[in-house]
Amino acid sequence: MHLYLVARGAEDRINRWCNDLLAHYCPFEPEENVRKATQLMGKPTEKFKVQVSVRPIRLYEVVFPESSYKAILETIYPYGYMDDGLKAATWAFRKMIKTEPILPEKMIKPSGTLVRDWVDVVSLGVRKDKYIKGIEQL
Repeated sequence: MHLYLVARGAEDRINRWCNDLLAHYCPFEPEENVRKATQLMGKPTEKFKVQVSVRPIRLYEVVFPESSYKAILETIYPYGYMDDGLKAATWAFRKMIKTEPILPEKMIKPSGTLVRDWVDVVSLGVRKDKYIKGIEQL
């Protein structure tokens, strides 16, 4: 999945937030053909740990397996302050990048594992992964 965010804060705090996020790994079950390939290489495995990928453009795309969606929202907790102008801008931007709203805040319990001092994070939405021949494209 790809989660789009806007983060605000001092540069050093933003960098620390990004580094902490890059240190996060998610469980990931490979598709059957990937399992067969790892068996051919002599390293059979049923599960992987996949590093969360952060692709900064100062608008962040956070990439993770769909099965970790709620856990990632609990880790990032992207429910920052939004005044009416920011709400309108995020709605328009969400339509431009074709994302859907994230789960409501009342469904998410913040984990507090990321350093968030002086960093405000607001979600721009989420978009499900595409699948090619049954394989999730992270």
